[in-house]
Amino acid sequence: MLLESLSATLLIVIIISLRLVFLVWKIHKERQTKRTVGTGQSELENASIMVVLGSGGHTKEMITFLEVVGKRFSPRYYVVAETDKFSIEKLTRLQQQRNDENHEIYKIPRSREVRQSYLSAVLTTIKAFICTVPIVMQKKPDILLCNGPGTCIPVCIACFLSRVFFVSNTKLVYVESICRVTTLSLSGKLLYNFADSFIVQWPDLVSKFPKANYIGRLM
Repeated sequence: MLLESLSATLLIVIIISLRLVFLVWKIHKERQTKRTVGTGQSELENASIMVVLGSGGHTKEMITFLEVVGKRFSPRYYVVAETDKFSIEKLTRLQQQRNDENHEIYKIPRSREVRQSYLSAVLTTIKAFICTVPIVMQKKPDILLCNGPGTCIPVCIACFLSRVFFVSNTKLVYVESICRVTTLSLSGKLLYNFADSFIVQWPDLVSKFPKANYIGRLM
């Protein structure tokens, strides 16, 4: 009985690992042949989108980007850290200006507070991930858009795993902050090989990270 359980567990692990490898290969293959953002492809019209807002500069950049995108994506799900009042205020103001009610805002625990140690951040990130999973499972967004705040990591993990287990087919679009001129942020480095579209705003980054996509300044 124990041997059968171990064999079944091993088989499941192998299947999941193969699925993971296949997804990463597929993502890289598609990134070589097409661009998923900024080209007006019809496949993205009216797609549902989940947007992760960070704090401070990250939020300002994302709000600017959302102003350009307009109402192209619908419905829209916004994810913010529960202690991030700045982002909530900015987002509320934007939606009021648009007179737009076709959106929902979700608050999750912050992955890492300022000056928090990376070791303890692992635990808070796990907590944020656990809170994010039900949201992702319920909404199943077509696109996940983020630009580098630590809050995006658990959301990206949840969306990617939902894809691994055939729950959804969420495409991850990562826009590196305009502040990153010569190197990627920590979030960028973690997501570089998993994003369906990895966008940078400085051409020098493409020479160091050839799988990135430079399409000019977005902010």
